[in-house]
Amino acid sequence: MFINLKELNLTKPTELCCIMGKWKSDKGNKNITITGTNGKSTCAQLIYNILKDHKRDVRLVGNIGNPVLSERNISLKTIFVI
Repeated sequence: MFINLKELNLTKPTELCCIMGKWKSDKGNKNITITGTNGKSTCAQLIYNILKDHKRDVRLVGNIGNPVLSERNISLKTIFVI
């Protein structure tokens, strides 16, 4: 799949990540999107580890994890940490 960021009026790949997170949320999946200036990667990793330790189907995606569009075997119980 190829997405042209200019056609979507996006300036950064991270904006696409947020859009994909919203799309997945509309499909029934929960997502946790972390924004801010400092500590995003640390916070995302901590949340991911906590959910993983509690045996949740969780995916760490975005700048710190895998690209959102590369995730496979997604169920309605999959939680995305973006």
